[in-house]
Order: sequence, then C-alpha cells, then structure tokens
Amino acid sequence: MTSRAGVLMLTMCVVGCGGGAVSAGPASTQTPQVVPQVQRFEIAIGDSIEVDGETLSLTGWSPAETVGGPFGARLSGADGREIDLRSPGYRRIGEWVWTLDAVDDDRARVSRVHAPLVARALVWGERVELGCGDLLEGDDGWRFHARSVRGEGAVWLLEMIGERGDVRIEQMIDVQPEHAHEQMLDADHHVLAWTTSALDAHGCATTRVELRNPHAQIVDAGDGSDITLRVRGRARVGDVLIGYRGWGEMIESDGAGRGLAQIEIERGDEVVASSLCAVGDDCALGEWIVRVIEARPSEARVSVRRAD
Repeated sequence: MTSRAGVLMLTMCVVGCGGGAVSAGPASTQTPQVVPQVQRFEIAIGDSIEVDGETLSLTGWSPAETVGGPFGARLSGADGREIDLRSPGYRRIGEWVWTLDAVDDDRARVSRVHAPLVARALVWGERVELGCGDLLEGDDGWRFHARSVRGEGAVWLLEMIGERGDVRIEQMIDVQPEHAHEQMLDADHHVLAWTTSALDAHGCATTRVELRNPHAQIVDAGDGSDITLRVRGRARVGDVLIGYRGWGEMIESDGAGRGLAQIEIERGDEVVASSLCAVGDDCALGEWIVRVIEARPSEARVSVRRAD
C-alpha cells in the first residue's frame, strides 16, 4: 500500500439529507440528533476531519492493478488506530460498516452504513448468504458474524467472529470462488466459504458460508459395521459414542510412515476409553475393538465390534 504524508479532507453526504454537506461530528445540542443510515466521504490529502470525535487521515492507498481488480486504502486515527479497507469488502467498527468505493491519485471515496447486527437462526450444514449485518445464532449458544471481508483477487479473506458467553473466536477464513475447503474456527466449529457477486441490503459484498458442528452430529451405526467419522464427529453404537478426535503419524523402524487415529469412547458425559490406534490394527478400548481402516486429517473410516 502506497503511503503519503498529509491530512484528510472529507466531504460527507447523507442519504436523504436533501443535498448539501453536513458535519460528521456530534450533532448540535439545539436540534434533535438523527443517526444517518449512510454517510459518504470523499477523502483527499490536505486536510483533517473528526468522525464521531475521532480525527482521521488518509495514510495509504493502493489502486487497482487491472480493470475491475481489487484496490485499497488506509485511514489512520491520531491514537494510532488504523482502518484498512479493500474493495470488494468491508470493515465493521461497532454498529457502523465501512466500505471503499474508489481511489485515485490523491483521494479516496469511502462510505459507512449504520448496520446493527440482526440475529438469524443458524442451521448447521446449510449454505447461507452472509452479509455485514447478519448474526448467525447456533443451537449450542454460539453466535457468528463477519467483522471484515477483504478482496485479494480471486480469493477473499473473511474475518469471522464467534462468541458464546465470555468465550470468543477470531479467525481469518479463505473465501474461494469455487471448491471451498473446510476450515476450523475452533475444534467443534468448522466453516466453508465462497465468494459471490451479490450485495446485501447495506451494499456490502456477501459471502456464501456453510457452518458445521461435527461434534454435535451423531450417526447411528451397528455393532460390526464400518463407520465414516469426520474429525470431532461421533457415532452411536449400542449405549456408547465412538469419536474421532484427530490424526497423526508414526515412523516405523524401516523409516516408513504409519497413520494414527485418536479414538475415544463416551458413555453418558464421560470418556471411558481413549487410545491412539494404528491404521490397520485392532485397537482395544475397554469392551470394544476398533479397527481404523483409513485415516486422514478430515475424516477416518473405522469398524467397531464388541470384544469377545
């Protein structure tokens, strides 16, 4: 991103304001305060402005290298805070979402929209369009939203936030135009993400996401059957749950690698047996014999039977 000394010149237009520039600072005490829904700013080198009591300056920008390609700008506050914007994309700051409309030799045009998060029910495994004002609520108490999207060519970056009580997840996710791969937000929550050409009601670029909770997805299986388990997934066999917790590899004496799978058996809310099981061998876990037929980081195929 190109940097250049100087301060910020800003002109703000408010949708529905009937024309004319208005201040971006606090409302006058003599008139009712009306929160504008959209504010548009033209920022140039040579001046400064206060937005919600904060002085901002334009400290860097990067024009598109190709027609229709991504471009960026950086706004900096006097306290050192930086707001990096990319187009396509957006950045949430509190209840406001900032977008970058254009850049040229000495100025940038940016917008911000008042977009409080609005809750939507999250259905695990369902693909949904995620906009900048969407808050996805899962049945396990987790809530997910996008803090920013950055266009970086064909692949975007999605900054996803997850929260439940005092626990918080912050992860950068690759957003693919096609062939999205499963990525971990944490051990129990995974996501796939695709780019789209659509804009949401706030004018933000949308992504298509599929959130998964493999630990909560339990498949039913019979004694002696082959089972395919996703990592952190579980299968019910009789009165227990068989779980696949992770993958590894050991190096044997001849130098060859051999796959390992971490297998757990739960009864009720208690883990009653756990072992690293070598692929191809019978693995005794209490009253059960587990044979790992195949194991990969994302899933394992196992057969389970009761010990004789």
